[in-house]
Amino acid sequence: SHGNCQPGWYAAVDKDCQKCHTSCQTCTSASSSTCTSCLSSGSTPYWHRDNGNDSDGTCVSSSSSHGNCQPGWYAAVDKDCQKCHTSCQTCTSASSSTCTSCLSSGSTPYWHRDNGNDSDGTCVSSSSSHGNCQ
Repeated sequence: SHGNCQPGWYAAVDKDCQKCHTSCQTCTSASSSTCTSCLSSGSTPYWHRDNGNDSDGTCVSSSSSHGNCQPGWYAAVDKDCQKCHTSCQTCTSASSSTCTSCLSSGSTPYWHRDNGNDSDGTCVSSSSSHGNCQ
């Protein structure tokens, strides 16, 4: 609802509409880390949730790897950072077969390319024969 302020503005404590940070399309305060959506035409169109349960986040550049999502997250089609499968340290989507690196401390630290030319793969257990290499 944004307190009936127009997009790019937010309802301040004194009920006045105040301008969002320039990177935000909509926001909850003037800070660059309180965007609730990003300007798709801007230089930072990817919305990055700074904490898994936050309703706001930071708008970041898509030119960086992973759309500038933090490790363990990936840039979804809707430009939101979404959480990787729990086995992945980095990934390209939520699937367990799209990990680009694995959590070395986890139960599946070995990265297994499912196809010879794939840039992503599955994280597998080291207890399997040959670390589950194909």
